[in-house]
Amino acid sequence: MINCPIKMDRRKVAKARRRIARGVYDAPEMIDAVADLIVADNSSRGLEQALNTCATGDGASYRDLTARVFVKAFGGAVDLPFLRREFPLAGGRGDIEIPFKIEAVGGQCKLAQWFGRFDMRSILVEVKNEEDAGPVNHVRQIADDVASSLLGRVGFLVCRNGLTKSAEERLRQVNHNREMLILPFDHAELVYLASLRKGRIDEHLHRKEITTLRRAS
Repeated sequence: MINCPIKMDRRKVAKARRRIARGVYDAPEMIDAVADLIVADNSSRGLEQALNTCATGDGASYRDLTARVFVKAFGGAVDLPFLRREFPLAGGRGDIEIPFKIEAVGGQCKLAQWFGRFDMRSILVEVKNEEDAGPVNHVRQIADDVASSLLGRVGFLVCRNGLTKSAEERLRQVNHNREMLILPFDHAELVYLASLRKGRIDEHLHRKEITTLRRAS
C-alpha cells in the first residue's frame, strides 16, 4: 500500500515538499512525515534489512522504521495524513500515533473490536532502541500516556531487547483490569511483522492479545 515506485507518486511528493518549503501547509511536519513514508522502501526485504542494520541507540531511526512496519502491516487501514511521529503528549513527547480510517474500525476485524472495547481511534506506540531489556519505567510511561489519551486505550510498547522480569510483571498488572490494552513487541517481532503478508495482521494481533491477557489473568 505505501510502497509507491510509480514516478507520478514521487512527483507529487516532490511537489508537496516544495510547498512545504514555501510555508503553504499549516502542519508541514505532518505532510513531510507522510512524504517520507511514501518514498521509503517498504518492501519486506527492504524493511527487514533496515531494521537489522539500525544501530542500537539510534532512537529516531528505529522509531521511523517502527512506524513504517506498522503502516505496512495494517495496509490501507492507517489514515496516513494524520499519522504523527514525535509529538507533544501528556506534558512530554509521544513517539508514534497511528490513526485509522473510519472504514477500518467497522465489521468484525481486530481494530473494530478495539474500537468498541477501548474506544480506540488511534494506537499510541512507544519505541525504545536500547541495548538492555526495557525496565518498569517504560511500561509505566506507555500506560500513563494511554490513560491520558483521548483517542483510545490501546498502546504498543516496542523495546528492541524485550522487557525485564519486573517490567513484564508491571505490564501484567496494567492489563489485568482490562481498562486498557498494552501489547509488547521486541526486535524479532518487528522483523516478523515487516514480512507479514497483507491481511495477516488481524490474526497475529488476535493471538498476541490472547497470549498477553492469559499472562495478566
